[in-house]
Amino acid sequence: MKKWDYNFDSAVGNGHSKCVKNFIEDLTDLSDEEEKRKSLNQRAILAAKCGQTDILRLLLGGGADINDDYGFFLRTPLAAAAFKGHTATADFLLKNGACVNKPAKPSDRPLKWAVLFGYTDIAEMLLKNGAEVDNSDPTALEIAAENGYHKICEFLLEAGSNVNHESRTLRTTPLTLAAENKHPDTVRLLIQFGADIDHIDSEGFCALQNLYQWLTTHRDKNKHFLCLKILLLSDADVRMKRNALLPRAIIVADGNEDIAHNHIPLLYAAGSTITPKIMDNIDEHRAVIPQFVLDDQEVMLPLAGLCRRQIRSHLLDPDGGNQKNLITAIPKLPLPQPIKDFLIFDVDI
Repeated sequence: MKKWDYNFDSAVGNGHSKCVKNFIEDLTDLSDEEEKRKSLNQRAILAAKCGQTDILRLLLGGGADINDDYGFFLRTPLAAAAFKGHTATADFLLKNGACVNKPAKPSDRPLKWAVLFGYTDIAEMLLKNGAEVDNSDPTALEIAAENGYHKICEFLLEAGSNVNHESRTLRTTPLTLAAENKHPDTVRLLIQFGADIDHIDSEGFCALQNLYQWLTTHRDKNKHFLCLKILLLSDADVRMKRNALLPRAIIVADGNEDIAHNHIPLLYAAGSTITPKIMDNIDEHRAVIPQFVLDDQEVMLPLAGLCRRQIRSHLLDPDGGNQKNLITAIPKLPLPQPIKDFLIFDVDI
């Protein structure tokens, strides 16, 4: 019997229709209906996993149950097709009555597998056929956001997935996961669907604060910066405090000129407060020294000149040019006088 089973499996997996027909006919002689049912259902799952749609059609015609959750790991033919990304097979199963919400355990369902491996077409088909969302931990949206599957996220959100669902342990949201894993397009999409930008996780941090921590430790900062920019331009709270730490305090204290070069002007534009330090007993024409406080965090001296240059460029000359000539325009800007004083100081930098 073992050899017979092996040959049957081989015929199914390799798409040998004639052999499969013979094996199905052999099963008609079995008196044990339960054994016959299990054998056919087992091969139906195998055929779906291998993308053998024609073989699957033969097995279903021979009595296999399209919705029987016989399998141990991939419990239904549809789950098997979704696991391997066989779009045509999944489409065939759905058109022939496959249930998208079986088996009972959500983590074993077809949608979970399609989302996990980024099979966009299959995920869309399943959702259009009524696949349930937000019934597992992590949710399908969390999985898609973490992996940057932008289009799948869009389908899930349109199907009613909760954009602010919190994970059980860390209380992270899809937005937190998308930002952490450097997926700016997904971050933008989640915000468009109402993601809570200032949500606090179980460790007391928001996505903005986490991004600044990652910026100081990761080599590839470009996509992290894009996520940061999207959050800031979407009105993330730049003054939110958690654990006595402002979001931008990390880069300021770190003294990393490469990070400051890109991020200080953006923070300023997003609402961070710059307060120049005023000294008594120095030249009255140079009342502001090249040092300042960004919100409540003192900036290291080497960054002051850099930040001044970058803010000038951001406000006056985005494309570069002679800032000495442009500096005459600073007094006309709608800014508090201390900021103007800070920007005008040391024009020969």
